Amino acid sequence: MWCVPKLDAQYIERMEDVLELYARPLRSAEPVVCFDERPVQLLEWVRPASPVRPGREARQDYAYFRCGTANLFCAVEPKAGWHLVKATPNRKSEAFAEALQDVAKHYPGAETIHLVLDNLSTHSCRALEVRYGVRAGRRLWRRFSLHYTPVHGSWLNQAEVEISLVSRQCLGNRRIPTLDKLDQETDAWEKWANRQRLRIRWRFTVPKARARFGYDPPSFSRSEDYGATALPARVRHPDRKGKVESAVGHAQRTPLKGLRFESLEAAQAYLDAWEAKWADTRIHGTTKRQVAAMFSEERPRLLSLPVEPFRYYAYGERVVHLDGHVEVDGAYYSVPPGHIGRKLHVQWDSLHVRLLLPASGQLLREHTRAPRGHHRTREEDRPSHAPRTTVQLLERAARAGRGVAALCAEVHRREGETGTRRILGVLSLAKKHGAAALDDACEVALEVGVPSYRFVRRYLERRTPTPVTLRQVDPLIRELTHYRDVIARLTQPTPHPGDTET
Repeated sequence: MWCVPKLDAQYIERMEDVLELYARPLRSAEPVVCFDERPVQLLEWVRPASPVRPGREARQDYAYFRCGTANLFCAVEPKAGWHLVKATPNRKSEAFAEALQDVAKHYPGAETIHLVLDNLSTHSCRALEVRYGVRAGRRLWRRFSLHYTPVHGSWLNQAEVEISLVSRQCLGNRRIPTLDKLDQETDAWEKWANRQRLRIRWRFTVPKARARFGYDPPSFSRSEDYGATALPARVRHPDRKGKVESAVGHAQRTPLKGLRFESLEAAQAYLDAWEAKWADTRIHGTTKRQVAAMFSEERPRLLSLPVEPFRYYAYGERVVHLDGHVEVDGAYYSVPPGHIGRKLHVQWDSLHVRLLLPASGQLLREHTRAPRGHHRTREEDRPSHAPRTTVQLLERAARAGRGVAALCAEVHRREGETGTRRILGVLSLAKKHGAAALDDACEVALEVGVPSYRFVRRYLERRTPTPVTLRQVDPLIRELTHYRDVIARLTQPTPHPGDTET
């Protein structure tokens, strides 16, 4: 999608968090509410509209007065069909806190309220603390479970659909001059929408997102190998891993406090001894049992790690070149015929490169990594005959000169379609060194038996340039004396009819 600037791990994590929330069934104990805001211009007519008459429509002047701006907070529970529209003078933190208070009042018995919202700076606990005080503000904030959309990911917030409904069904093209009038109009629409129980049918799911963007399901750990379930930290709060963080702090305060080690091996040996003598033999505070005894019961349930290591891919987009390959870190990987000029999704790590279709996420090819400058080409990806684009490229080389045409034909005969990039490189040298010099260099390369782009480029860079004179530039240029006479003749004053000689 053009609106996604960068599909990184954080974007995927937040997107899937929101989409998984939308997929949950409707529960009154845990409502899912989407929240957003939009500015509104307050406009007044310069002169009143002409009312409708028999045989004539109403007439309105295009001129208007600006009466300032206002803000609309919109909240919607998509599956239940509950709507809230609140008109405020602005979208400052105080107004945001009051809007959240209205949302919380609607769900007095809810265990938690899942709130989907964007990354505006006022969407924080600080706004509630300023408006209602620290204790009351934090108590209100704890009623919500926050789900932030990714940066540039407001299209994932169903409150955007709510804003569109308000804009089309309530505001329209009307001109509303005051905040009170805006509040009346939006309040009337809110009551009508709640009576109608207008619901939003959201169709974009996690599987569709993975197919659309062409990425593999994220994994927080290899916990499946141990028959366990991973509990990731909350979004934007990676330090909230209670047991792990407390264990790290305990290790820093207890065995390592005040100690220094000459090497990592010495530190590890000390920790192993401390673990066997003290950590494993201590009594766990909750279970009142020895730690080593508890682990001996759990250990038989652990599974062995898989032979193949877990793959962590980098993601990108590449356009298929004329040679039928895409470039990743200076190496080239083949694509099935018929994809020249198309954009593909690419995933790569230290061992593999995967090529996928953007629309469906279908895996086209998976190659092992190649060194820089090398190709990975499957036999079924080699065309049976030269493509039309390659034929046109060789015709262009034929027009550049006899030596250029012979060298490019030899490169194509030896390397096939993989030599297309080298042919383009040879032709590009004409812009810098001239067609005549390039043709001479190609003839030299053929004579010495090294018909390659690298030899031609180095030969042109290292050759001694011949001083150029005006006559060598173009034989049509005349002697400078001829131009001097023409300039002198044109600059002579022209006599007028009324002038007389004295």
